[in-house]
Amino acid sequence: MNLCINWMNTNSGFLMCLITAVYVVATLFIMHFNKKSANAAKDQTKTATDQIEEMKRQQQQNAGISLYAIRKSVLTGFGKKEYNSIYWDAVILFSGEVADEILNTGYLYESYKKQKWLMEEYESRMRTDCPNQYDEYKYKLSLTAEHPDDEELLNTLYSLCDSYCPVYNGPLSEQEIVLDYRELSENLDKARRNYELKQTKTLSLINDELKRSIQAEQQ
Repeated sequence: MNLCINWMNTNSGFLMCLITAVYVVATLFIMHFNKKSANAAKDQTKTATDQIEEMKRQQQQNAGISLYAIRKSVLTGFGKKEYNSIYWDAVILFSGEVADEILNTGYLYESYKKQKWLMEEYESRMRTDCPNQYDEYKYKLSLTAEHPDDEELLNTLYSLCDSYCPVYNGPLSEQEIVLDYRELSENLDKARRNYELKQTKTLSLINDELKRSIQAEQQ
């Protein structure tokens, strides 16, 4: 016993180094174990999160599939230009953006129909009041349709119509409107282009949202 104590007293430095080394090794082992535990916990958390997200995706997909037939009826109504009648269904079944675009499409369609009706009113008045001029008008109009880039033909048509500007006083306007063909033609073309552009954009939004609802993509 005394021999052991004397040896330890003589080699105290060595013993301290040995104890320190054991402590360091133990510390490294504990750190390694803790890191593995933390990684395992992280992996478990990620797995649980992924499972929750997958469940949510499946629920969204199931809801999208169950609502597909009803949403498809909105698309059908859009194709039939029944914008006002499908608007409130769109508010419930689609995003606010889609519903707003359907409403805007309806406004532009009504504007286009008004301009088209005024042009038809102009032509009807001309046919009644000036039948010979109307026949010449229809002929020149057909030429401009065949050659839409011919400015000379278009100006000839305008010159013919400049001499006939009836006054409209009806339900489409609270005030009298002078039906000037140049103005009517420009307004009708502008209204048609605005409506067609909005219709194309809105149709694309509806189709995209239908697709996302089936695929359960994030909207």
